[in-house]
Amino acid sequence: MLDVKRLKAEMVLSGVTQQELAHKIGISEQTMTRRMKCGNFTINEAAEISKLLNISNPAQIFLGVI
Repeated sequence: MLDVKRLKAEMVLSGVTQQELAHKIGISEQTMTRRMKCGNFTINEAAEISKLLNISNPAQIFLGVI
């Protein structure tokens, strides 16, 4: 399950807006909003987000693993 608060915190720390992140991973802002609400990113999208935001342990954010 996606930890939206942590993902948003990583975005703030990286200085990246939701719109910018959507553009960088090749999806629309509306799709990004839906995926943030549902927690339904593809593996490739999650990997790209992790790379762009320098997330060291993406499983904590995208899978809810501690």
